[in-house]
Amino acid sequence: MSLIKYTFIENSTKNDPFYLQNLTYDLPFETSHLKTLKIEIRVPKNFSVYIIDDLNFVNTKNNEINFILEESSTLYYQLFIANHNLCSMCSKRDSSVCQKLPENFEKKIDLNLIEENSKAYMKCHYLGDKTSSLKFCTKQNHKASNTTSKLVLKGVLDDEAKLSCNSIISVDKNLEKIKCEQINKNLILDGAPHVVSIPKLEINTQDVSCKHGATISHIDEEELFYLQSRGIKKVDAERILVEAFLR
Repeated sequence: MSLIKYTFIENSTKNDPFYLQNLTYDLPFETSHLKTLKIEIRVPKNFSVYIIDDLNFVNTKNNEINFILEESSTLYYQLFIANHNLCSMCSKRDSSVCQKLPENFEKKIDLNLIEENSKAYMKCHYLGDKTSSLKFCTKQNHKASNTTSKLVLKGVLDDEAKLSCNSIISVDKNLEKIKCEQINKNLILDGAPHVVSIPKLEINTQDVSCKHGATISHIDEEELFYLQSRGIKKVDAERILVEAFLR
């Protein structure tokens, strides 16, 4: 396993995001041969950063990211990966926002809010079909008062795809004014996908607003019929509903 450490020296925005693949340029080692790549990112005091995770998962199937947020810092994080036949018509297929998903994929995200007034908003979207196997392990660690975190994982699964999602919210003792949220929503298209989603809470204080949940659903047949009745082909109608679900 190789470790990359990075501290932001300037802000980034949604219109000018920071791509994680930038961290792999000019490295003394070849990332294409790594089995596991671990990245530690520190967001300094009063910084606001928008990150798109565009690492090449085809070569490094196990990826770990550790975020450290200092006082009054804000993190926006986005991950979009896919291995699905609907991608051939997806608007993101030619952009670096969406990446091809390897058949077996593992992702670990460790968020640490170590100082007051730090905030993190994270989105992970994934599409898997055939025999894709996805595993997410996430942890939102609140180590200071007046901190906020929100994690949304949304997935579309088909055929024999498998998903394992273990997500933990941890809040230290004697903290105040904590807001945390953890959501995992999965849409089943066809076949017999297997989903195991285990949200966990480790709350050691009273002054906290926290919610978590996991859902599994199918495409609404009435919505699909409505779109088809308007002259939209079934495959196009499914794509529209999938993109609406992932928003």
